[in-house]
Parts: sequence; structure tokens; C-alpha cells
Amino acid sequence: MPHPLTDLIRNCTSNLQQNSSQPSSREINLPGLCPDALAAWGVEHPADLSYRVELAHRIASTFDNSDQIIILDDVALVVPGSERVAFVGMRGCDRSLLPALWLSTGFRCGGRIIVYSPPNPVELANYLKLKNNIEERLQRSIQIQILHEDCNGHLLELLSLFEKNSEKYTEICEKFAQRSPNDFYPEYHVRMLKRHIDKVLEGAHRSFVFPYEMTEFHQQELQSYSDRLKLPDIPTNDKAKHNFFLRSQAFTALPKLLAASPDGTIIDHYQQYINTLEHLDPVHTENTLQNIQVNISCHLFYIQR
Repeated sequence: MPHPLTDLIRNCTSNLQQNSSQPSSREINLPGLCPDALAAWGVEHPADLSYRVELAHRIASTFDNSDQIIILDDVALVVPGSERVAFVGMRGCDRSLLPALWLSTGFRCGGRIIVYSPPNPVELANYLKLKNNIEERLQRSIQIQILHEDCNGHLLELLSLFEKNSEKYTEICEKFAQRSPNDFYPEYHVRMLKRHIDKVLEGAHRSFVFPYEMTEFHQQELQSYSDRLKLPDIPTNDKAKHNFFLRSQAFTALPKLLAASPDGTIIDHYQQYINTLEHLDPVHTENTLQNIQVNISCHLFYIQR
């Protein structure tokens, strides 16, 4: 039986081979796919390099045709205050290196990653090997920079420095290892961007800022640069909506989730969830004994399930 997502892709492009097998990215014109068809392709082939490049292109065009992407791995900014004491010793995580590789392929001026800690030399050597591998497959270079601020406040571009003088780079890592964990604070990445804004934006008319999670803090701090920076919307942390939406898009390998509306109705699919939100009666959300009893009944239902 033909897969419905494959049918959607076939209906949106004339470049598919008409057969029942799953098409490869060499058989279709990914830039010619409508948004729904590209999303369907991503469901079936999320790791396909051609798909990721096309997705990066569309991200750039969506955000006012931005020239470059600025990636912040500011995880600590969204860590609850009660957990930040334990998080300080992690030095900011800096897990943005790999996603930045394919995201940078869709922007004319590539990407710049703002990191707190420099990657260790072994990690960076492997990163360069992967970068070269992807560049060979794309048959073009990937413009990407890793920007780090040393203890003197100087902005360093780590990739080129590592390629030119690996011993010098090792010294930078050793000096960083001697810094106090207290030097790091949750707002570090955003403040570092502001300290070096002209250098980070050099050569680009418009840049898309991609933080670990968009917050009101980002909006407030970067508002004065709105003529040069584009920011994503603040996301919703509605886990039920996320789960139902992904399942509606054929992400079937997800934990089964049920939601309960304030009136006690059990919700088990995306459209029902959206309809419930659109027709929500505020009476059912008031802090009353009757509403509390309804919610307790729903919890008991989950336990029995």
C-alpha cells in the first residue's frame, strides 16, 4: 500500500520516478516541493543531507532572507534557578557545533557559533574531518566560525586558529581550564554577542539569531539591534500539543499521551486538542471545588490506564 506521505510528495513535484519505492533526494527536486511535501520528506528522511540543506535555505528565507545564522548554546539560561548551582561547573555545554554544520549551509554568509568553552583539540580535529566530508558531498565550502572570548576579553575565531597553529590552540584550551567556574553565568552568550556585536555581524546585512531556546530575555537584550538581527518566536512549552502534533505528522514512535480538558474530557489526538483550546470555557479553569474534583478524577483515570 503506498505511503500517504510519499503520495503527498509525488503530488507536489513532477520529478519523481513513478514507482512504489521510496524516492531518494537524487530523484526529486527538493527546492520545488511545497512546504507540506518537504515536511513529509523530512519525516521519512530526517538525516538526508540534501533535505537538511534545503531546510536551512528555507529557514534563512523565512527570517527576512538572512545572510547568516548566529547560534547560541545558552542552555543555562533556561535551566530552573534551583538547578543552576549544579550547572555552573558544566561550563555552558556548547553542544551547538554539529547542528551548526548543516544549518550554515543554507545561509549566504554561513554561520557563526558563540561558545563559552573552546572545544578540546581532539573534538575540533574530528569536527573538521566531518566538515570536510560534508563539503566534499556538497562540492562547495561551508562558511562557519566558532567564536570564543578569552580571559582578556579578546574575540578568537577557533577553527582557523586550530588549522594554522594547533599548539597555540592547545595553549588556549589549557588556559581556559584554569579559569574559575564562577566566571560563567547564564546570560553569558547573549552578553558576549552584545560585547562583540560589530565583529560578529561583520559582512552580513541581516543575521538570524538561533538560541538554545528563545526567551523574553533575548527579545529585551537584542531589541536595539532589530535592524540587523532576526529572532525566532518564543516557543510554547505545551508538551501535549507537541506530542499530538508530531503524531499527526506520522511520528509514530512516540510515547502514548492522553490529555484532559478542564471539563474532564479525554483528548487523544491533535485536532481534538486544538478544538478544545479554541472553545475553552473559562468557567472550567476557575479554582473551585468542583473543578478540582474533575481534575482528580482525570488523574485517577491515568493511573488506571
